[in-house]
Amino acid sequence: MNSRRDRLSVIFITIAAAVVLTLLPLPPLLDMMRPYWVALVIIYWCLETQDLIPLGMAFTIGITLDLLSASLLGLHALSLVIIVYLVTRFRARLRFFPPWQQALSVLEQIPSMSPSYADGIAWYGDALIHNGRPAEGLASVDRAVELTPNGRVLGDFQPR
Repeated sequence: MNSRRDRLSVIFITIAAAVVLTLLPLPPLLDMMRPYWVALVIIYWCLETQDLIPLGMAFTIGITLDLLSASLLGLHALSLVIIVYLVTRFRARLRFFPPWQQALSVLEQIPSMSPSYADGIAWYGDALIHNGRPAEGLASVDRAVELTPNGRVLGDFQPR
C-alpha cells in the first residue's frame, strides 16, 4: 500500500511539472513547437504502470489544464481521455517494442494530438498566403479548421 501511495505521489508531481511546462510563456515562434507535455507524461505513466491513470483522472487533469490555459473547455480533457484509453487498450502491443521504437511512435503522433496543432497549421497557412502562395495557404487553413472542433483557429484572431 505504501509503495502505491509513493508511486501516485511521483505521478502527480510529474504531471504537475508537465502542466507548469505547458503554461510557461514562450515567444510565438517557439510556442508552435511546444510539445504536448501533459500527454507525453500521461503516456509514459500509462505504459509504465497499469491502471494507475484511470480515464477519470485524465479527464480531471484535462479540465484543469483547460481552466488554467483558458482554452476551449473540454478540449484538453477529451484529448487526454482518448489518449489514455488508446494507450491503455494497446499497452501490451506497445510494450512489445523496444523503448526507442516506443518513443518514435509516440513522438510521431503527439503533434497531431495537441490542441494547439491546428493553430500552428493556420499560422503557417497565413504566412503562405502573405508570401504569394495562396492556394497552399488556403489548403493549410482549411486543414486547421477541420481539426478544430468549433471551427475557430488562431486564438482570438479577428479579421479586419
